[in-house]
Amino acid sequence: MQIKRQPLPSSTKHQWSILLQTLLIAGFVERSRWTQSEAVFHGGTSLKLGWGSPRWSEDLDFLLKKDHLQEAERHIQSAVTFARAHLARIDAALQVEVSGKTSDRMARYAVSMTKPGLLGKAMVKAEFWGVEDSYLERYPSALRLPEPPQELAQAGYFVRVSSMLPMATLNAVMCDKLVAVANRPYFKARDIFDMYWIQQERSFERPTPEQMARDVLAHASAYDAPMDPEQTHAPKLEFTSEQKLAFSMAGSLRSWVDSIHTPEYLVKAQTELKTFLVDSMGGLHLWETYWKGQVSTMIDDAGAMALQCAEAMEKIVGDVEGEHTRPAPPRESPRG
Repeated sequence: MQIKRQPLPSSTKHQWSILLQTLLIAGFVERSRWTQSEAVFHGGTSLKLGWGSPRWSEDLDFLLKKDHLQEAERHIQSAVTFARAHLARIDAALQVEVSGKTSDRMARYAVSMTKPGLLGKAMVKAEFWGVEDSYLERYPSALRLPEPPQELAQAGYFVRVSSMLPMATLNAVMCDKLVAVANRPYFKARDIFDMYWIQQERSFERPTPEQMARDVLAHASAYDAPMDPEQTHAPKLEFTSEQKLAFSMAGSLRSWVDSIHTPEYLVKAQTELKTFLVDSMGGLHLWETYWKGQVSTMIDDAGAMALQCAEAMEKIVGDVEGEHTRPAPPRESPRG
């Protein structure tokens, strides 16, 4: 007689996802031993594990030297082997599988964790974006010790990370977020939360608007490449010159700011963020008691940052045009 599988409880799925994610990062730290010139961990999960953000993020995002991209599969397989060894000591029935592929610009992998008798799985995605050596050298990063989330220990799972991992600085993540909201054809309220949260952190060294604008333009240069075949949309930004990039970026940021200041977007943001700001058991206590009432402020703060950046970019464009159109000083007549 076949035993009917029970559905995987949502709280267990959430815990497994956090556990698997943390073990994969520990595996990268122990096995890959990347330097800052080889790879950088960035994105929402880097904010959580490296800087203490309260937001749950499902993906592991890395910048990787372009000529190392073909080694991404070796890195992910090594991290999965590390995770399996650790999980075997927790529950020998837990199973971890990995699938994915590599294109010219990106390697994408999906790592899943299941258990016989349970219907459902926890999933973590890992993406490696191939960039030029010069871009990675300029990208602001810091060696930081990934901090396993407190909810793991509260759930009875103990993971130790003993070495540093190159991670994006808060300023770098902010620049990445501004590029993302300008270049994406769809909205993610998680970007708004991250931009809001970074601005509240004491470690965030707020640059001048002009410096932020120049940093954002430098980050955007990573997208000046042939379109990835798996992308569903072409980049919205214009890369034919820095001046046109700044102009298109400023316009996109202004459009984004207009779009998020609507009653409809507030409802959409609340609905999305409700699933990413949860407590250790995957519940909504933190959301109901604190974050729900902050969403309007998050939108205002993120919009203000984007607007400052757009204005600074327009000033950069204006200054360049002024230099080109300014008449040359009159030449002195030769003295006779």
